[in-house]
Amino acid sequence: MRVATFNVENLFSRPVALNFENWADGKPVLAAHSEFNQIVGQTTYSSDDKAALLKILNAWGMTSAHANSKYFYLRDIRGDFARYQGSKAVSIQANGRNDWIGWLDLKREGFDAAAIRNTARVIADVDPDVLLLVEVEDRATLQRFYDQMIWPQLQANGSSRHQIFMLVDGNDPRGIDIGLISRYPLVGMRSNVHRRTASGSPVFPRDAIEFYIDIGKRYFVAVVGNHFTSQASDKTGSRRRLQAAEVAAIVNDLRKRTPWIMVAGDLNDHPGSGNLDALVQHPELTDAMALPLYQGRPGTYKTAAASQKIDYLFVSQRLKSKVKMVDVNRRGYFSTLWEPYEDIKAAKPEERSKLQASDHHCLWADIEI
Repeated sequence: MRVATFNVENLFSRPVALNFENWADGKPVLAAHSEFNQIVGQTTYSSDDKAALLKILNAWGMTSAHANSKYFYLRDIRGDFARYQGSKAVSIQANGRNDWIGWLDLKREGFDAAAIRNTARVIADVDPDVLLLVEVEDRATLQRFYDQMIWPQLQANGSSRHQIFMLVDGNDPRGIDIGLISRYPLVGMRSNVHRRTASGSPVFPRDAIEFYIDIGKRYFVAVVGNHFTSQASDKTGSRRRLQAAEVAAIVNDLRKRTPWIMVAGDLNDHPGSGNLDALVQHPELTDAMALPLYQGRPGTYKTAAASQKIDYLFVSQRLKSKVKMVDVNRRGYFSTLWEPYEDIKAAKPEERSKLQASDHHCLWADIEI
């Protein structure tokens, strides 16, 4: 059984605010989006709330003549929200959620067809039986991507078709969810979007979703898919530490039902940071890339330095001895440190970002059960 994890950074389209070369450049957009939607969801808008809403509308060019900006769509469904004069919003007419129904959406942009093809090529080249995907728009998109882009390549190579394509929306409204593709039946799943911190906010920015896969043996295989908070929005790592501890608790619970457990996905931190110690030092778990049979570069992101090891495939102790091979497919990203796909290698430097599959690489392991 070949198991893989791959952060594809969306398949066909992505919010414009997430497509900056440097994450920090998009942070003000995401902050405005979050603040606006938090305020408009309140029962009553104070004068300070209205001032903040006005500031966002005008700062991002959402005027009466141009209700949508480069980064946002203002969804004005029902009610009288704002009054405009010339090219400015001059007042908020709604006094609370009961007066107006609407929200602020992030505008999306499509990817170059070559980048989409290279994303599919990475997956087809790895040809996993079970694939945990991070940052996928929705289930329908995942199915369409497989049918149109992946399956023709697998079919040409003589591979069998996958039968399960599953995705459940998590806590993130931006369409960067966790999905699963599997050749084996899915016999159960459990979301953890409900877990809360002491202050009442969600523990997981997306989810730590549990997929239970029937491989025709005595036990099911449990794959826990993750996408932890980014370093840009959690500079100290405190949220990732909490998320790692919560996933460790999930693993402890799963051990009561099956000895075959994997924890996979983008944890957004390297093993030496200390923020992932609840998993890195968990007595039941071993990082597949830390096994002696893996001899490649240490990272999974961009140029794959040790500090760029942010994607993981942990295996439980009962699976550890059954791992026969571990590798990383990096060919969808340009570097002189490995051989990228031909079109990426031949492209001009300024054109490569339009061709690359993802900044992340696809980590996989062969497990003989």
